[in-house]
Amino acid sequence: MSSRRKPHSSLPAALAVAALLAGLAGGAQAQDQQSLPPAPTGTPLTVHGNVEGPNRLVIVQVCEPQAACRLFFVDTLKQDDVPALVLRQRGQGRPGTDPSVTVQALCAGNWVAAVHAGSGNELSQGLVCGYPTELAALQAAFSACEKQGGRKCGAGSPLRVSWGRWDGRNLPGRDEAPGKLYDVWTGDGAQRCELDAGKPLACEPATQEILRKAGVL
Repeated sequence: MSSRRKPHSSLPAALAVAALLAGLAGGAQAQDQQSLPPAPTGTPLTVHGNVEGPNRLVIVQVCEPQAACRLFFVDTLKQDDVPALVLRQRGQGRPGTDPSVTVQALCAGNWVAAVHAGSGNELSQGLVCGYPTELAALQAAFSACEKQGGRKCGAGSPLRVSWGRWDGRNLPGRDEAPGKLYDVWTGDGAQRCELDAGKPLACEPATQEILRKAGVL
């Protein structure tokens, strides 16, 4: 994947958001798809669950100036201005060096999954949250990753998968480092698997079995 950002689509942002919402069901997903115009800063593209509670898990797209965009999780509270929170954590940079931060998904508690295939400029991502089952979250994350990369994620490239269930309660990152970005799910009971060209590097047999049941291995 080229590190140069693609030009925005000519579709109005409202139509692009409506099309994306219509295509997502059962949870909230985000893929690092730079050809789509981003929503206005702070406006979630997908919302899942009762997000009126105090704690929210957010997926953001961070685009560095003249560089590719990446997806991250952020632990937040209901009243947070998420882009501002992320930029404060990053620290003040030189004029023109701050990234753009766009909220892509906003979730209450449920299943979370993250998939990373490849590395560097060839990285493809799929981050999802708010899915009702473990298998649904994994399938959605792989689908988002494959749509972003235009190929099967993990086919001939390193693959990292992490997932787990968030109970909707306090997210420790909000207290420890407000606005900190992370792209691997490490909550209580989280599971992780690393493979290269389909061969497990760090992946328990039981974890591999879950991925097989999800139909992604």
